[in-house]
Order: sequence, then structure tokens, then C-alpha cells
Amino acid sequence: MSLQAGQNHSSPKSTHINSAKRRPIFTLQDWMPVVEKWENRDRTRDTFTLAELIAEHFGTYPDGSPVVSTQTYYAWRKRVLAERAKDKS
Repeated sequence: MSLQAGQNHSSPKSTHINSAKRRPIFTLQDWMPVVEKWENRDRTRDTFTLAELIAEHFGTYPDGSPVVSTQTYYAWRKRVLAERAKDKS
């Protein structure tokens, strides 16, 4: 039996694990004030970074890194802005 022949077969268990999605820890309601504050900040007065803002709202790990990455912010930002647009119409 060759290694390639073994790689072509996937078990139902591995398919189930790969198709499972992680549930978000924080909700849309949790992200709304973060997005509002970041989008409405005064760039000349406010000196905080996005990472600092996220850490302020969602906390940090013992090493000081934010619990939520700045990359995650942009996906939630789209959702919050879409929700805001839906509410206005």
C-alpha cells in the first residue's frame, strides 16, 4: 500500500472536525461600542491603538497580549456597520 493511497481516504470523523466552526466568544452587541469608538476617534487627539482599545474592552492574557486580535476586529466591523445600516433603513 502506498502513502498516496492512504491519503485519499478521509474518515467521517475527520470530515466532521474540519466542518465544525468555532463559536465567537463575544457577540455583535459586545463589538458595537468598540467599533463605534474606533470609527469615531479623533485622530489628532486620541493616541490609543486598535490593540489597546480591544484590550480595554475584552481584556488581555497574562503576557499582556489582547484576548482578541486586531485581525478579528475587521470582520466584526463589517457586521456592525451592516447592522447599523440595516437599523437606519
